[in-house]
Amino acid sequence: SGVTVLQPVGSGSIWIAALLAVMLMLPNLYQADSEDGTLSQYLTLAVAFEVIVTAKILAQWAIAAVPLIVITPLVQQSFHMKSIDHWAVSAALALGTLAVTAIGSFGAA
Repeated sequence: SGVTVLQPVGSGSIWIAALLAVMLMLPNLYQADSEDGTLSQYLTLAVAFEVIVTAKILAQWAIAAVPLIVITPLVQQSFHMKSIDHWAVSAALALGTLAVTAIGSFGAA
């Protein structure tokens, strides 16, 4: 039946959507700041550059991944996944997308 086909691919489909959303937004992480000179201005601030980069990574993650994490239980229902999987997939998605955003930040720089 259709339910037995959807359950195994549910988590993978959610991960692919999340990774595409995060990866598509990464090239723009520093581009606008570089073009208008904001990156140069960041260096003159009394705040450590690491704090600014961390804030940009968290903001990018909040824009790209958090909405997907919020709707993950609804998507899992459509794939007929077990209810115990909801929290595990959401937690793994939160940590995984944050890690991909942080690692991809180096490539975007």
